[in-house]
Amino acid sequence: MPTVKVHGVNSDVEADVSETEPNKYRCSFTIPTGGLYLITVMWGNKQVPGSPFKINVLARGDPAKVKFALRDAKLQAVVGMNMVWILDKRAAGLGQLTATCTGPSGPVLCDLKANSDSTQILTIHPEETGLFTLNVLFDGQHVPGSPYTFEVQPVGDPNQVNVSGPGVLDGVLAIFSSDFVVDTSAAGLGQMTVRIRGPKGAFRVELKRDSPTDRVIKCHYDPTEIGLYSIDVQWSGVSVPGSPFPVNIFDTLEELEKFYRRYPERRPKYKPNSSRAVQVFED
Repeated sequence: MPTVKVHGVNSDVEADVSETEPNKYRCSFTIPTGGLYLITVMWGNKQVPGSPFKINVLARGDPAKVKFALRDAKLQAVVGMNMVWILDKRAAGLGQLTATCTGPSGPVLCDLKANSDSTQILTIHPEETGLFTLNVLFDGQHVPGSPYTFEVQPVGDPNQVNVSGPGVLDGVLAIFSSDFVVDTSAAGLGQMTVRIRGPKGAFRVELKRDSPTDRVIKCHYDPTEIGLYSIDVQWSGVSVPGSPFPVNIFDTLEELEKFYRRYPERRPKYKPNSSRAVQVFED
């Protein structure tokens, strides 16, 4: 019979040796803590070739140090819209993150992907209303905040979203007022997205509200050149009435007037980019 001894820096580990078939043996042991260990294998009171074998055992991670939170804490769970969490295990050490989710009808697909900054993105796409339970485990143990329960609500009505303000009207670059508001007060539950494309591609838009619960969102962008801009406002993935809004920005008032004479249906009831237009937006 071979004999196997496992020696660690702080303690020795008992090894179990059993014969699986003639002249073949299986050895097993459990390492309690990380560190450097030597495995001595003896046959007939002599070490076999390669013995002692050196192994470096890494310590297990700590699930309590995993950070787990919604990417947008104010986000409401709505049917058909993604729920996204950020998982950060960088301070937890070595270990594997896993996630499972169940809804009223059973298991729900969880998409877990790595970020470039070593965090991970967890995405769930609920397709029914009701109560959902999300389990996030680190090496088989729940992380802080898990299990997490959330209720998915039915989607609201995009047709009840109202967009207004000078920022969605044609104008002149030098005096253009690019502010507009999106009123979702009557639209029910949902998620709003605003995407703007300018003459050279995607355009940055700023969104803000007076309070976290305010359903009127103020939007602002800064066009820097003349051309056609497209403002797409969506509520839970569906374009609201009038969206995408085409906004033509000209170099001079003469060019704008020429455009209105050609397309009279584009002319607003009040002069765009005037003090009256700004006042209507503020009201």
